[in-house]
Amino acid sequence: MARKAKATVEGKFLIVSHGDPGYRVYAGAFDGKDQSLTLPPAQEVAADKRWLDIPAFARDVQQKVLDIRNDDIVPMPSPVRVDEKYNLDPTQRGIAERIALTEWPFPNYLVEAVRIYDLLGPGGITPDNVKVTRDYCKIEHRLMLMAARDLENGHARPRPPVIDLLNTAIREIEAL
Repeated sequence: MARKAKATVEGKFLIVSHGDPGYRVYAGAFDGKDQSLTLPPAQEVAADKRWLDIPAFARDVQQKVLDIRNDDIVPMPSPVRVDEKYNLDPTQRGIAERIALTEWPFPNYLVEAVRIYDLLGPGGITPDNVKVTRDYCKIEHRLMLMAARDLENGHARPRPPVIDLLNTAIREIEAL
């Protein structure tokens, strides 16, 4: 008969983190309701101590896959951050983060922001007289879309329609 894994910890709040790339997701049931715990990479999350009774979670604690500690202070959530390798300006970074955080289906304005290259006209002038050039699309806008795709792929459950939208936009920009 297999033994049930159990980890114990003392203190006010259970703080959990892990150093692996990508998200870790655990499922359990408390008080007759299904629950899930999503742990982003390299971020501390406050968790209910009842997770220590969930075998997969307890196993990962015992195997030191998860780092746990107790604290009297709950950590502030870390915001989604675009990798600095993309060298985006604050507006582009904000759009990439909004893509990662907005529920699907996206509002029209966000789809239009992803597909800004659709506005390219003669001389690169958009209907609103905002200059969008082929070079901007091929270099800066493409990098922003790649950053958004990386953020989306970092989700616990990447959303296929969002990945498809971003991949299609990147391919179409590369074909310009």
